[in-house]
Amino acid sequence: MEASTLGPFKESMEGVQVMVVGKNQDKVLLGPGGDVGKVMNDPAVHQAQEGGNSWIIEQSDNGKSYLTGYAYGNGYQNYSGLGWSVIVRQPTEIAFASVHRLQQYIALCGLATALLFGIAGWFLAGWIVRPLKRIAESADVLSSGGQAEIPSITHIRDLSNLSHSLRNLIDNLTQAETELGHMSDMARHDVLTGLPNRLALDDYLAHAVTKAKQNRSTLSFLYMDLDGFKKVNDTMGHGAGDKLLQEVAFRLLDSTRDHEMVTRLGGDEFVIILHTSALRPMQEAEAVAKRIIDKINQPYLIDGQIVHVGCSVGAAVWSPESQDTSEILRLADEALYISKRSGKNRITFEKAV
Repeated sequence: MEASTLGPFKESMEGVQVMVVGKNQDKVLLGPGGDVGKVMNDPAVHQAQEGGNSWIIEQSDNGKSYLTGYAYGNGYQNYSGLGWSVIVRQPTEIAFASVHRLQQYIALCGLATALLFGIAGWFLAGWIVRPLKRIAESADVLSSGGQAEIPSITHIRDLSNLSHSLRNLIDNLTQAETELGHMSDMARHDVLTGLPNRLALDDYLAHAVTKAKQNRSTLSFLYMDLDGFKKVNDTMGHGAGDKLLQEVAFRLLDSTRDHEMVTRLGGDEFVIILHTSALRPMQEAEAVAKRIIDKINQPYLIDGQIVHVGCSVGAAVWSPESQDTSEILRLADEALYISKRSGKNRITFEKAV
C-alpha cells in the first residue's frame, strides 16, 4: 500500500509529501519516515476529518509555507472505510513555480508590447503632428504679414478637412482684405479724375513733413483753380466739364514729378505739393507753376470742339520753422484769390508769418 500510494509522487513530483492520517488520535500512518507515528494537528487534517476535500495554503511548525490538498476516505458502496485522511503537500515555491514563471512571462510580454506600442505610437504621433506643424508654421508666417500658403493634407481625413477649411478661410480673408484695400483706395481718390482727394492729401502730408524734416528741405503748396471752367459747364454741359477736368488732371500729373502730390479738392480746385529745397523754394515752385499755367492754357478738344481755359495759382512754402501744414494750405488759398483778383492766369506767393 505504501509503495502504490507514495511511489508515484516520489518519482513524478518534486518536494511532494504524501501522508495518510488515521482516524483516532490523528496519527500519521504513512508518510515520510520521520513523521510516521506522530500526531498531525494541521488544519488540513481537521477539515479532512469533517469530510472535506479541498486545498489550503498553510504554514508548518518550521515556518515553511505549503500548498496542501486533503481528502477523506469515505469507503466504497456499503464499505464505510477506515476513516483515514490523505494529506498531500508541496512547498509553495515549488508548487507555484510555474505560476511565477507565467507571471514573469506575462509581465515581460506586457512590457515588450507596451514598448512596441509606445514606439508605434511615437511614429504615428509624428506622422499626424508633422502636417499640423506645417499648418502652424504657415499660419505664423501669415499672422506676421508674410506670404504663405496653408499646405494641403490628403492622407488623414480630419487633417484634410482642417487644411481645406483653413485654405478657404485664408482665401476669403485675402479676398476681403483686397476688397477693403480697394474700398480704402477708392475712399482716398477722386472718382472722376482718379487723383488723390483731401483725405489722401492729409495722409501724404504727414509722411512728407517727416521726410522734409529729415532732409532739411521744404514743401511748396500750389493751390489752383481753373479760369473759365464755369462757362464750359454752362455752354457745353456738365459732361463736357467732366471731360475737361480729366484732361486737366492728366496735364497736372505730366507737369510734376512722381513723388509729388496732385490732388483734386472738389469742383475745379486742385492742390499740388512740391518737394523744394531750403535755399530757393519760391523760385523752384514758381518754375513748376509757370509750367502748369502754360500746359493748362493749351487748347482742349472736347466733344469735337476746341475749348480754352486758364488757371490761377496761389502758393505758400512750408519749412520746418513754419506753422503746421493746414495753415500753409490756408495761405496758399488766400494767395489764389489774390491771383484771381489781379487778373487771373498767374501765380501769387503768400509768406508765412
